[in-house]
Amino acid sequence: MRIATRFAAKFADSIVATLNCVDRMIFKGYLPFGGDKQLNQFVDRLGIRRKDFLPGLEPLSERLVEHAKSAAAREGAPYQYLQGQHSKEKLIDQTICERKLTSGLIAVLCCLESCRTVKLRYGDGKPRLAFTRRPQRVLYYYLLDPEFGRVHVRIETWFPFTIQIYVNGHDWLAQQLAKQRPGFVQRDNCFLELDDPQAAQRQADRFFSLAWQSRLSRWAKQVNPLLKEVPWLRGMQYRWVIDQFEYSTDVLFRSRQHLAELYPRLLDHAAVHFSAQDILTFLGRKLHGNFQGEVLTHTQKDRHPGARIKHRMKNNWLKMDDKFGQVLRVETVINNPREFKVRRWRKRHGRRQRVWCPMNKGIANPLSVPRGGSRCQHAVPGSPRSRERPHTCLSAGRRAGAAQTGRPAQLCRLQPSLSRRGAVLPRRLTRGTRTQGLSQRGPPPHPATG
Repeated sequence: MRIATRFAAKFADSIVATLNCVDRMIFKGYLPFGGDKQLNQFVDRLGIRRKDFLPGLEPLSERLVEHAKSAAAREGAPYQYLQGQHSKEKLIDQTICERKLTSGLIAVLCCLESCRTVKLRYGDGKPRLAFTRRPQRVLYYYLLDPEFGRVHVRIETWFPFTIQIYVNGHDWLAQQLAKQRPGFVQRDNCFLELDDPQAAQRQADRFFSLAWQSRLSRWAKQVNPLLKEVPWLRGMQYRWVIDQFEYSTDVLFRSRQHLAELYPRLLDHAAVHFSAQDILTFLGRKLHGNFQGEVLTHTQKDRHPGARIKHRMKNNWLKMDDKFGQVLRVETVINNPREFKVRRWRKRHGRRQRVWCPMNKGIANPLSVPRGGSRCQHAVPGSPRSRERPHTCLSAGRRAGAAQTGRPAQLCRLQPSLSRRGAVLPRRLTRGTRTQGLSQRGPPPHPATG
């Protein structure tokens, strides 16, 4: 794949291709019970006394566990109750090897975790139900899905039966490429070789146009039989949100030696030369005196399996690492999408107009998320900037110079122009802090939030 960046031009002899793809994506599904007030109103409409509601939930919890055991027995998969500390991924890898699976249910794991549920509290005139966190059994269904590869579905066995679903965009892409038969070599969640990078990129871009509501609902019905069996749950649908999103750019090098010669320089440059303002800019914000939060840079050079640097702002971060010594990965991790803005129709001054609004976690937003993720990655490890779409902003009381963020094809602007300015440390900012010596850079193309 052609990369129109200075980094690619300089290291064209070392680079084979790039691939922009979703990595980890975690969905959460909630039944429509709202908060404490809505829950009590719902139970009152059922004609159930509030003190009798909790005892009636115990058989439902047991039903979910029995359903999991039956599903495992039907598929010939193990059902295992875990106590203490365990690596679920290692257990699943071992089970796949032992059973020699290519599709179907791998295993069902059960463990005790603290989750959101309800308890009875004293109320005004009569007791009330309130949401709280308590230990309960949680079921993990691990699947080898024909379309998505390895998937796990997690369901809490106590009311309100929240579901979490994990998918991986690289595993999904591998399944699609296997059907189309272009050659590739995949290791873990990374492609080490791609015979047709252009075809792989076109396929990866289709990930956001999938019918997510139907797919998520299908998995939910597989693990929660109560939606059909319990009268007051019939007809209810899970409301799905994106709980965590990872978007990566992989630069494939011709050999380990080519990346090994360059990567230490990139690490040192990112650790020493990026200021707090730079990191805020990458993550869609600008520096000002009212910023409340921390901006951190964390470098791990002795980390296994490879060195990594992470730029963090609140609950979102950017990281760069080498995958298996041959792939340079720059990745955006979004846990709080409200730090980014998207265009929405809103009523302003009596008329409807499109305005910039904080992005929410609804699954209607995946088409906006990659644009936000790609903007974050445009200039992360290196400093050269193109001249497209200049913007200015006020930064630390002074006017900042022009800056830009390029197209998705320009996500990895990695050339380390080592020099021109010194280190800016520390990168920890709290309200009212002004860091001296910050270089002037502007915000991304969308309006930065305050």
